[in-house]
Amino acid sequence: QITQKYRSPKHEFTTAEELFQMEQYSSAKNLFKQVYEQIDDQFDTKKQSSLYHMAVCAAILYHDDAPELAYYFAETYPEYMGLERIWYYLGNYYFTKKQYKKALEEYKKVSYKSLNEEELAAAKFKMGYGYFLQEDYQTAKELFVEVMQTENEYKNKATFYYSHILYTEQSYTSALKGFEQLKNEETYSEIVPFYIAHIYFSTGKYAEVIAQKDELISKSSSKRLPEINALIAQSYFQLQQYQEAIPYFDTYMNSNPNIVN
Repeated sequence: QITQKYRSPKHEFTTAEELFQMEQYSSAKNLFKQVYEQIDDQFDTKKQSSLYHMAVCAAILYHDDAPELAYYFAETYPEYMGLERIWYYLGNYYFTKKQYKKALEEYKKVSYKSLNEEELAAAKFKMGYGYFLQEDYQTAKELFVEVMQTENEYKNKATFYYSHILYTEQSYTSALKGFEQLKNEETYSEIVPFYIAHIYFSTGKYAEVIAQKDELISKSSSKRLPEINALIAQSYFQLQQYQEAIPYFDTYMNSNPNIVN
């Protein structure tokens, strides 16, 4: 543990940096605040860096003063070399708080060159999600595709939303390719069979629906299961296999007692 013994702003600053690198953001923020307040020269580099790190720590910790610190820093030191990264952290702050419109506005200010590969993937996915919520699907797709091109934490999420958009656009072949990549991923194992079954049915591949009926049923959520049974029944019906359709129709009807025969 680092001893926070007062020596001088220089030593305090070094300790604060070490705490920041160790991801002890709360302690780091407090120490950076001390340094910032101890230095009178507004243009001292350590004073500038301390305020910057205070804002970053606040954003990482989701402290309420994060936006105020970030905007004050940007106003006070508009030429600061690392300024653009502060918008990345503030974007994450708003995104986690589900304030997606604000998050998108902050991410737009970020220079991609200021981010490492993982941060870049995160920013692009979250921007894509923001555009998705605004129903700007074309821009969302472009960002999701960029995320999908490298191995990163957000690749599967981007693949899912990209495939979902393609599905809504009835680009079923491309959508199916994406969903097939996700069907064995635990996170998507309940929702993806629903999409796959609908794609097969919508493209007239009734035999494909039937061939995968056991897998579709086993991986479907309880909420989706009645609709899956209905699709299987209708697929048998379309193939004129009426007797095979009956059990699935019955299962569907029994799960929906309000349906009138």
